[in-house]
Parts: sequence; C-alpha cells; structure tokens
Amino acid sequence: MKSYLIIIALIYGLNAESQNQEVTECAKHKTHYYLSLKDGRYFEARNYWLQAYKFCSENNELDEKFFKNGRTIYKQIDKTFDATDTLMRCQITDTLEWIYNESLNYAHSDHWKQDYALFLIKNKSYDQADLIDSLSVNIYESKELPSARFIESYFRWKLILRQKKPELKKSFDENEILKLYLDLSKLCYKGFLFIDHPEYFEKADDNMRKLLGHYPAKNDKSLEQITYVQERIFEDEENRMKALIRNKELLEINEHQESEIYMKINQELLELEPTRIGYFNFAQSLFQLKKYTAAIANYQTAIGLEGDSLYLDNSRYQIALAQYLKGDFSSAYDSAKKVNGANKGNAIKLMGDCVAAMSNSCGDSTFERRSNYWLANDFYQKAISHGVEVSNSQYLDRAPDTSEIFGQGLKKGDTV
Repeated sequence: MKSYLIIIALIYGLNAESQNQEVTECAKHKTHYYLSLKDGRYFEARNYWLQAYKFCSENNELDEKFFKNGRTIYKQIDKTFDATDTLMRCQITDTLEWIYNESLNYAHSDHWKQDYALFLIKNKSYDQADLIDSLSVNIYESKELPSARFIESYFRWKLILRQKKPELKKSFDENEILKLYLDLSKLCYKGFLFIDHPEYFEKADDNMRKLLGHYPAKNDKSLEQITYVQERIFEDEENRMKALIRNKELLEINEHQESEIYMKINQELLELEPTRIGYFNFAQSLFQLKKYTAAIANYQTAIGLEGDSLYLDNSRYQIALAQYLKGDFSSAYDSAKKVNGANKGNAIKLMGDCVAAMSNSCGDSTFERRSNYWLANDFYQKAISHGVEVSNSQYLDRAPDTSEIFGQGLKKGDTV
C-alpha cells in the first residue's frame, strides 16, 4: 500500500516539476520575445514568440496582448520582404490569419474581433463572410466604439459582397442598404461627440454616403427610414447641422426632393446659417413642392445677399421659371431678360415660351396674335445658339403662312 502511495507521489511530483518547468519556459520566452520586439529584432522575436506560444498555451498563460504582439512581429517582418515576393507575403498572411484564429480562445475584446474582421475584409475573404458577420455582431451594443476605419470598411464590404455573391441579395436587399448606412452613421456621430479625432469619423461617414451614390439605396422604405433618423438627431448645434446635411444628401440620393421633410431640413439649415446658398436651397425645395410664391420670395432674398454669383444667376432664372409656372408670363418674361451665366440659353428659351403663351392675348387681330409665334421662334433660334435643345421650328405651324402675309399687304421681313 505504501509503495503505491510513494509511486503516486512521485508521479504527481514529476508532473508538478514538469508544469513548473513549462511555466518557467513560458515566462522566459515571453521575456525574450518582448525584449527582442522592443529592440526591433523581429526575426529573433518571432522565434521566441513561437516558443512562448508552445509553452504558455499548455498552461493557459496566453492573452490578447500576446497575440497582438505576435501580429506586430509578423507585420514588421512582412515589411522586410520585397512587394514582388508573393510567396513569402502569402505565408505571412496565412500566419497572421492563424494568429487571429488562435486568439479567439483567449482574446475577447470587441476591438480585437473587429481587427480580425478587417484583416479578412482586406484580403477579400468572401468565403469567410459568416465569420466576418460573427466577429462584427456586437458593433452596435459594444461599450467599445468601433474605429472609423472598421465602420467604413464593413459598410463597403457588405455592398461589395452583395455584388460578388448574388445569392445574398435576398437576405440583404435594397431596404437593408440604407438601414445599414444609417445604423453605422449613428456610430460615426458617437465618434463626433466622444473621440479625440472626430475628423476620422466624419470622413468615414462622408465616404459611406458617397458609396450610396454608386450603389443606389432607393427603396419603398427609404423616405420612412430617413424621416425616422431625422426626428431623432442631436440637439447640439454643430452636430445637428452635420446630421441635417447628411439627411439632406440622403434624400437627394434617394430622389426625395419633393418631400415635406426635405423642405423642412432646408428651412432649418437656413435658420442655422442664413446665407445666399441657404435661401436658394430653401427656395428650391419650395419650388419642388410647387409653392411658387414662397419660392420666389426666398430667391429674391438670395439675390439681395452676398455670396457665390452662381446662386445669383440661378435664383434669377428660377424666379422667372416659377413665375411662368404660376401663369404670370409677363413677369416671367421680364425676369428672364435679367438672367446671365450658365442659364442664359434656358432663359432665352423661356422668353420664347412666354411669348407663345401670351400670343392669343397680345394683338388686335388674329393675324397679329398669330404673328407672335414668329417672335417666339426667334427666341428659340437664339437659345439653340447657346446650346439649348429646342426645335428650331416650334410653333411655326401656328404662325401666318405666305398667303396670309400677302393678304395683309405685307412681305417677308416687314415688321408687324
């Protein structure tokens, strides 16, 4: 009986000695790799790090920091190889993926998981789409705000993946594209408020919004989705303005300029910054809603303010157009004569439209009234010379013909 006890004691003693040796080896190699890493001796650090992994993993002595340092070592080694050495670069990439994968048993921070997801996204690991989603699942609830780089990359990844894997379209349809952006945009706005470098998050939000222009997000729920976030934007003035501008651009991307909420956003932006462009944009949104009288008043205010001459010329043209659509053709004609710049040709055409519209009420006889169509056509000819597309014989079929001209005792070229 005693002999068995002695043997058991010896076994446990040997195991304890072995474990103590492993712990000692773990600590030793950890120290060596860290000092080598600190001194920039990366190949030496790699050898010690691999030995540390061997001994420390057996005693569960690994943590997130250990794998982060391993990643740093291999990234620094990667920089020593020529970019054309594709075989070695591929081996480094495979090793980094192994480090990330092994770390999941020890590292639990959301940031580390997001770094792993970024690594897979960068390497276009389309077959790892489920893993990327799994690593990213806590981005909205996590106490750790994702980096601006991750937010933008994840959004870009989801859009590209939808193209690369058409079978995913059913699970990630048009309704989800805008919703995904809006959810990620909320994270960017947290970055505006609480992070030392808010410009990174602002750039990420801008870039995601630009992507929406390449991957149209218009859908039957887009107006409802944008309205929902618009009603819940920040109260502080600086970030509220950013959110207003963002929501305005989203409405434009989704072609909702004729909505009431688009007009209200422009109105609030005008209240925050009463500039020429602010009045012009507000007037434009009123124009889209066919509120022409209110639109004209705001265009006129824009004209009276200092600012970009582009909005001066555009305002004058829009006033003429609004007056025309209201049926005030005489005022529209007078306003169109004042237009210069890029809209000069459109204004000349509009003058022709006004003459044609007033033809039946201008002249003492049927002949004189129908003669107005000649004048209208003259304006169209001038508009064509300014690059405007319009028929060069529009309304001529309504003008007097040759026999009618002679019937009046006139000849071509006479003034009526």
